[in-house]
Amino acid sequence: MMKKWNLLIISLFISQFLVNAQGGLTQKSLEKMFAETKQVSQFFRRFNAEEDIKGQILYEKDKDYRNIKLRKSYFPYLFDQTKFNHAALESEFQNYVITNQHFLSFYSPKWMAQVQAEFLYNGKPQQVELFFKIEMENGGSKWVLHHVYTDIYQQHTELTDTPEIRFIHPKSHELDFMNLGKVFTPENNPRQYTYNEFKPDWLSIFVYEYNLGQWKFKQVTRTWFHVWQVPNWYFTLEYINRNELNSGWMITNLIDISKIPENELEYYIVTSLH
Repeated sequence: MMKKWNLLIISLFISQFLVNAQGGLTQKSLEKMFAETKQVSQFFRRFNAEEDIKGQILYEKDKDYRNIKLRKSYFPYLFDQTKFNHAALESEFQNYVITNQHFLSFYSPKWMAQVQAEFLYNGKPQQVELFFKIEMENGGSKWVLHHVYTDIYQQHTELTDTPEIRFIHPKSHELDFMNLGKVFTPENNPRQYTYNEFKPDWLSIFVYEYNLGQWKFKQVTRTWFHVWQVPNWYFTLEYINRNELNSGWMITNLIDISKIPENELEYYIVTSLH
């Protein structure tokens, strides 16, 4: 009885807004409110069909939990239709996900957040890309900083083509490496003398320089997510704010990654963005 009474109150409340001509909620705005995926966790629930059309969370005991028909009804709202609009790739992805019963998990290691932020680097504005992943600890979870990208580091660690091949002579040890004075000069890049598999650890550099006070955080300017939890597929998840039903957290980029080795996927995603 109490549940029916609450629904009646809500219905009357909405009706008052609909008849209010001065800035009240219209039928379209109500439809948008229910259609819009307002949170990342809600995107996960709708993708998995773990939420009903009224936004109530479904549990394993509920009859519509992960229901195929419900999943299919949500999928059109999970894509940015300005890019996909029921394209073949979208349909292929949907059929693959539903047929093989693939679901998303917040705790999976196969997704990460990318945060674009403004910093001051030695007093000058500088954009930094921060990559975060979920890590389990003490029975709970937390976001941890996993990668960092900035043009500043790219400029100072990237090797440029030079006509002369520079190397440390193999007999240098016989001279107590006294020739290092010619190696460490302003015109030389020390990376030229590192081992072949060397890759700069930009996160370590960033943390070190931040602790020295060279970086000052200003603000976050953009956030989106990279998801590769569905085998053979990768997609980006981003918030699109527009005054229509197709808005909220949606898939904005979808790639068939079957030809990319899984152990190279994360590197591919990070490097392909820049």
